[in-house]
Amino acid sequence: MSKSIAVFASGTGSNFQALVEAFAQPDSGVVIKALVCDHALAPVVGKAALAGVPIITVDYREFVDKAAAEAAIVSQLPEVDLIVLAGYMRILGPTLLAAYPQRIINLHPACCLVFPDGRVLRMRGVMACRLPASRCTLWTRGLIRGKLLPRRRCVLNRV
Repeated sequence: MSKSIAVFASGTGSNFQALVEAFAQPDSGVVIKALVCDHALAPVVGKAALAGVPIITVDYREFVDKAAAEAAIVSQLPEVDLIVLAGYMRILGPTLLAAYPQRIINLHPACCLVFPDGRVLRMRGVMACRLPASRCTLWTRGLIRGKLLPRRRCVLNRV
């Protein structure tokens, strides 16, 4: 049985593309069910369209506050096992964190300043290829405050 993820990204989508390529084979064990982006014209949106990944765009300026924007995201997301922050340039608020407790990881080169040498996405027994200059953290609250996930070798395991 495949695990499903939603990827959140704001920019060019290099990590999103790496995930798409890592999980391209039907037997990879992972399905990307959605891309969430806060910039409708970001290059990652085009990459998701080319990959056939459903796109959810949310302009935070159209909402009263962050909680309302996040509620809109939660209401549009399909059911997923995990959310992967791959260059999503927003600090998550309580609404998203409560909807996906212990199921949000951050995977982004910005973490290199704090974690310069990691490179792995680990998701309930499913491992993805190493992404250059990235490290995964289990997102809890605030900015880079989650639990650092253990490094694993670059192996795709079917669950």
